[in-house]
Amino acid sequence: MSSFFSRVVKTLNPDPDPEISAAFTYAEQHLPTLWLLGKTGAGKSTLIKTLTGDSQIEIGRGFKPCTQTAAQYNFPHAKPLLSFLDTKGLAEADYDAEEDIAWCAARSHALLLVVKIDETDQSQLLNALKSIQQSAKITQASLLITGIDQVTDAQEQARLISYQQQQFA
Repeated sequence: MSSFFSRVVKTLNPDPDPEISAAFTYAEQHLPTLWLLGKTGAGKSTLIKTLTGDSQIEIGRGFKPCTQTAAQYNFPHAKPLLSFLDTKGLAEADYDAEEDIAWCAARSHALLLVVKIDETDQSQLLNALKSIQQSAKITQASLLITGIDQVTDAQEQARLISYQQQQFA
């Protein structure tokens, strides 16, 4: 009878397969990484904090920046499935984003352009996007418009959303 239980235990708890272990290690080291890029105050850190529930992520207050350099957040912490790259806001005084852009482009798989609805001057973000596209390292990008609830007039909301979409089309 004990040999029966031994076989059941062995079946339910097989020896580790080195090929599968190697695949898990590779997956942990090459997480799908979403890079958030936008101006100061667009809501990049707030979005990551909201999606992950990570209370350690510092968020700014309006145009007072909190992210001083690019930061990476794995989610969930225990067994990550996804990684977020949060970057310093574009258009900050005395900030040359080229080094951060190169660093992030080499580590990410997709780009999320974060734009505040009523921030119509997106020239720094558009210039950064051109640079990223020329490098051909990032081929997937999406536009996320934040702060929509801060514009209460529905027609003005629609106009601003359309304007932002056209800028990045």
